[in-house]
Amino acid sequence: MLENKISKWKILVHCCTIVYGLYSFFLLIEILDFLSLLHTKPPGYSPTYRLVHVFYFLVDLIICLVITFYYVLLPSPRMSNSYPKNLYGGILIAVFRMIIIYYLYIYTTPEYRWVPYIYKTANEFSNFVRILFLPSQIILGLVTSWFWWKNSRNERLN
Repeated sequence: MLENKISKWKILVHCCTIVYGLYSFFLLIEILDFLSLLHTKPPGYSPTYRLVHVFYFLVDLIICLVITFYYVLLPSPRMSNSYPKNLYGGILIAVFRMIIIYYLYIYTTPEYRWVPYIYKTANEFSNFVRILFLPSQIILGLVTSWFWWKNSRNERLN
C-alpha cells in the first residue's frame, strides 16, 4: 500500500519536472524568436518590445530551470531526515512561483509601470502554452507537496 502511494508521488514529481522543463524549453524558443526578430527585422516591421522584455523572459527561464533541477534532485518520502526540507521547499516553490507569475504575467496598473508585465508573444502558441503550463506548475507543485507530506507522515507513523 505504501509502495503504491510512493509510486504516485514519484509520478507527480516527474510530472512537475516535465511541466517545468517543457516550459523552460518553450521560453528558450520564445527568447530566440524575440532576439531574432530584434536582430533582423522584416521590412516594415517595428517590434513593440525591447531587449529588456527579453531579459524578463530569460529570468523566468532561469527560475524554471532551477525549479526543474529541484524536482529532479528531490529525494523520496522514505528519507525521514529530509522531511521538513522537502515539504517546505515544495510549498515555498509553489508560493514563489505564484508570486512570480502574478508579478511577470498578470499584474498591471494604468499609471507608469515598474512591473515587467510580460504580454508579448513570439508565436501563435505563446498564449496557449502560458494558459496550459503556468497554472499547472502551481497546482502540480502543491499536490506533490501534499502527497509528500501525507506519505512521509504515514511512514513516520508506521
